[in-house]
Amino acid sequence: MQSENLIRCAHAPCRCLVETEDLFCSAVCASSKDKHIIPCPCGHQECAESEQAVEIDDEFEAPADVY
Repeated sequence: MQSENLIRCAHAPCRCLVETEDLFCSAVCASSKDKHIIPCPCGHQECAESEQAVEIDDEFEAPADVY
């Protein structure tokens, strides 16, 4: 695949790249197109890495004196 032929999956929370003629990276994203499921349930590496980042951020607590 060449980078100029790639676009982002049409499921808004998804981070996967697909061929220009494809809209979605998976059937899961196609069936969830109108739902903003976070993290994206497609299971591809791009979204799995994103899910790990969210889990790490969820564990972080800002000090009370910051606000």
